[in-house]
Amino acid sequence: MNMLHFIQLALVTAMNGKGLGSHDTPVVERRLGRQECRPSLSSAIQRLVLVPIVIALVGSSPLARGLILERLKNGENLTVAAIGTSLTATDWGFWFQPTGDWLNGQGFPGKVALANRAVCGSASKLVPGTADYRDGVSQIADVLAKDNPDAVFIEFGINDAYLQYKISKQASRANLQAMIDQIRVWAAKQNQGKGKNVEIVVQTMSNCVNAHAEQRPELAQYYQAYREVAQANQGVLFIDTYQKWLDLYNSQPDHATWNSYVPDGIHPNAQGAKAIIVPSVQQALQSEVTAKTAGAAGQAAPVAATTVNGPLFREGERVLFQGDSITDGERNRNDCPHLLLGQGYQFIRQRQAIVAKLAAKYQAALVKYQKVFDDACKRAPALFWTADGVHPTYSGHQLMADEWVRTVTQFFKY
Repeated sequence: MNMLHFIQLALVTAMNGKGLGSHDTPVVERRLGRQECRPSLSSAIQRLVLVPIVIALVGSSPLARGLILERLKNGENLTVAAIGTSLTATDWGFWFQPTGDWLNGQGFPGKVALANRAVCGSASKLVPGTADYRDGVSQIADVLAKDNPDAVFIEFGINDAYLQYKISKQASRANLQAMIDQIRVWAAKQNQGKGKNVEIVVQTMSNCVNAHAEQRPELAQYYQAYREVAQANQGVLFIDTYQKWLDLYNSQPDHATWNSYVPDGIHPNAQGAKAIIVPSVQQALQSEVTAKTAGAAGQAAPVAATTVNGPLFREGERVLFQGDSITDGERNRNDCPHLLLGQGYQFIRQRQAIVAKLAAKYQAALVKYQKVFDDACKRAPALFWTADGVHPTYSGHQLMADEWVRTVTQFFKY
């Protein structure tokens, strides 16, 4: 199935704290993290400073950048360690070694050595008597004592959710925080008290089915706890493969592709790791913010979805998005006049060149999506990125959001 070629014309509306008019059809704005309803643009057009953004599905792949990547680029040799469950352990974790191979294949002067301390059947901290496996507390102790890590990947959510282990969501959250704290305390004491930079990466992994799912009825909540802990700790990189696995699972009525990637219902095989997990790790590492390094290289400072060094716009400014069902995102209203697939730009495969000319003519930011989706379809089926050939899935929207932020950040320089 081929991705549908489509284009979008949007406006970024920079406002100096002034409201819009008092009539006409409402539109939705996002202001400082809060969604507000405002009247339409037509009633107050003269009060706005309009900065057009033209978006077209043509373009180039994202730039390679990131803390781990930049350190390798600068010639550092890094030890990258992993702790976790069977989804990472050597016997089943088919993503970790290929990630190391990818890092070493970038041609950087610095190289990576891998230390995999994950153990099958483990969880973040096991209650005595529930199992004999080495848990996260033991694994992190081994990593810090024996591996001298420069980066640590952590995933235990899938087994923290295992009913037999009796780990509550609150305990799972606390255990993850304790591991993050332990790494940072250890790092601060290295180099004769001068400290050491240790990158911390927290991951959610695959969904599961059948008996495995029955034994983990609240898996989504445990993964959500991991997400929240990672986001609450500045500098921790969060990689969410769970949603991507869900999107793939729900993309086909018979779940054929998902089943081929996870034949036993819980462990992704090498093909699944190559299609979902490894690309997710690569994308996350490429998207980390390295503003200082980018500035030194004469490039515009990039901004990633996972970490933001500073605001994209000034306080008090508003960003207005206008479009059809893709931009609409099924907002909660009952009188939407659009058909299922919309009646807008998605039907018009020939106007990308015109959009590019408009961007050049009006000096607008041009966000290029087509190559992003074309490349993504090489990593997973098109249905993983767009459920019906037009409307992006959660993972597809993440691709669009990352590219939008990257392009707009480069275009608007304060």
